[in-house]
Amino acid sequence: MSSVPQAKIDEVKRLPEYYVAPYFGTYFYRFNVGKEPFAGESGKLVRRAFSLAVDKKQLTEQVLRTGERPTGAFCPPVIGYEPVKGLTYDREQARKLFAQAGYGANGKPFPAIDILYNTEARHKAIAEALAQQWKDVLGVQVGLRNSDWKSYLADMEHLNYTMLRSSWIGDYADPNTFLDMFVTDGGNNRTGWSNARYDQLLAIAQREGDNSKRFAAYREMEAILTEDECPILPLYYYVSQGLMSDQVRGLWPNIRDLHPLQYVWMEE
Repeated sequence: MSSVPQAKIDEVKRLPEYYVAPYFGTYFYRFNVGKEPFAGESGKLVRRAFSLAVDKKQLTEQVLRTGERPTGAFCPPVIGYEPVKGLTYDREQARKLFAQAGYGANGKPFPAIDILYNTEARHKAIAEALAQQWKDVLGVQVGLRNSDWKSYLADMEHLNYTMLRSSWIGDYADPNTFLDMFVTDGGNNRTGWSNARYDQLLAIAQREGDNSKRFAAYREMEAILTEDECPILPLYYYVSQGLMSDQVRGLWPNIRDLHPLQYVWMEE
């Protein structure tokens, strides 16, 4: 059984058949950098403030409770690549940046914004938790807007959102499968964000055969993406989790959760 209902997770986690393992995927939020309050130089400050105001440990341990690993980076560790740290929870720094952007107790009114997510109980729980954290730390009201999958995809493609829940699962075991997403005008970018240095580093990394040099370029890209410019807000790395009988043999955890069935068997 490769997934567990969220409502049953506390009960299921006590079973000996329960398993949890790292997975090559990241849950994150996108900011629309072409819309207020996330546009321009002040928008960059707001995006960083919103990122610093999120307690990801609380989110994973108290809301999700299924072993997800909080992260400030975008790409999970893979084949020797260690991602950057990204931004971590810092209430005071978040408020300072928010004030520098012109908002806060003595600043201009913050515009009405919402989180767009496709209809699903877990996405709603995460959106509610983040909206509450932003209210507590920055004093802002963030609404929630859910939609069916088809409408959600159309709104993301046409940038019809201010914030949007997202996820990405790596197609192959290399950081490129994550970090090439946010190249200027890339088909998977979907934030309106562009950075010339980021594009240059991607071109360098894709030509480089030495992994140490290639990974250095990817780390610089990831720092731009998650620490400096922040068009996205990484939240946690996915895990694969579920239930497996002790009679199953030949099925081993791996980051892509791929299990060729010709090598799996049952024993009494």
